[in-house]
Amino acid sequence: MLEKNRHSLKKALEQLPRYAPEAVQWERLRRQLDGQAVASRPLPQHEAPAHIWDRLEGELEYQLVEKNRSLLRLRLRQLPLYQAPAALWSRIEAQLPALPGPSRGQWLQAAASVVLLCLVFAGFLWLKAQYPPRPPQAAEGAMPQELHLETGELIYSEETISKLLEWETSPPSFAADSLDSQSVLRPSNPGPGISSYLQQDVLWQNDPELLRLQRELQQLDQALQQLRAAFPFEDEPDWVQHIARIERQRAQLIQKIIQRY
Repeated sequence: MLEKNRHSLKKALEQLPRYAPEAVQWERLRRQLDGQAVASRPLPQHEAPAHIWDRLEGELEYQLVEKNRSLLRLRLRQLPLYQAPAALWSRIEAQLPALPGPSRGQWLQAAASVVLLCLVFAGFLWLKAQYPPRPPQAAEGAMPQELHLETGELIYSEETISKLLEWETSPPSFAADSLDSQSVLRPSNPGPGISSYLQQDVLWQNDPELLRLQRELQQLDQALQQLRAAFPFEDEPDWVQHIARIERQRAQLIQKIIQRY
């Protein structure tokens, strides 16, 4: 049937009107074909540095944690608690190696160390008891003194204070060759003493330095009288300290007077 009608079909096709598309249509088709050709080409590949991926991963994790923090807390609280049975703990404890305890030798070393320390301490106490520290000896002719720890002042010893309190009421002889800081001591009740004695000397009147020393000595005598009036009982510790301090100053003044006279 196809061979029979071939001539008729060919004649009908020849009678059809011819159509020529515009140039715009051809240009559009050409561009579409070129675009398909470009799209079919392999694209260039780019490998990002490792720190870029690390930063992106950190940012993603941070966003995930911050967004889901409350949800994670809720899920963690909802997790079931697991308590291992006692048999499991016993089995684990049995498999652990035993801790080494202190040996007999270590105990003996510790005991020997303690005994040695006790012996050293006992020896130190024995030496301290047998050889007590001696106070520094004063120079020959000097009056015994000691340091008062609370006030930081030098005060006389009890022996010197007792000597000062036992002074005779009568004034001594003040010969220039026999006066010294040990023999010129304070009377129990201050009387005329060296101050009145030297006032009668012409050298005392003509020496301004001796006059100044005399005035200071008189002031100390007045201070002694005031102290005796204020403290009638001579066993007061404060009274003894004040008296000792004044006596030391008087002794220094008398020493200067002796050197000057």
